[in-house]
Amino acid sequence: MDYDQFYQRLFRPIEDAFGPVDPDTIMPIVGFDFGGPVCLRTFGCGSGNEFTTYLSCELAVREDQVPSNHGRYEIFCHSDDETWASRVLTSLGQMSHEFELGDGHTVDVSEIVGSNTLATGVALELFASVEIDAVEYSLFRIHGLTKAEVGVARELGCDELFARRQAAGIYPNSRTRSAPNPLDKSSRPTLPG
Repeated sequence: MDYDQFYQRLFRPIEDAFGPVDPDTIMPIVGFDFGGPVCLRTFGCGSGNEFTTYLSCELAVREDQVPSNHGRYEIFCHSDDETWASRVLTSLGQMSHEFELGDGHTVDVSEIVGSNTLATGVALELFASVEIDAVEYSLFRIHGLTKAEVGVARELGCDELFARRQAAGIYPNSRTRSAPNPLDKSSRPTLPG
């Protein structure tokens, strides 16, 4: 397999949305295969924007990844903290070797990111599905969520949560530091009955 060509095709939808991938790859000293962090590509790093897009770039080619309903995949997030992004994407990458992850799934990541961050949970959203050599692959956007937002996602569904985050002007970003987002106070789920 020509990995450069594969990733050019897989990343085309994300480059269409966010512009060209930054030239450098964040590569750990200890590789993912040996328990280290996943390799990451970025969009907008050093641009002065509050949020950078971090994208895994070694998961979809792994035969041992449990495929989603949309095939094997890479994951990405828009975060204000590279360490948070690396920890979360690495952890989800590790989980993808044991569990099927997919659109609308939520995961508690508080054990990985610690208690000093606002985003202690995540939700997955299908961003794009790409056919390469007659095989489906996909890209999932990871949303960092507060504990209250995870509750909304689990009770009312991720689509409802994403709509509320969009209305509040925080979609699709994962804010990990600073004041809590407006959804923590105003959007606690109320169930009928």
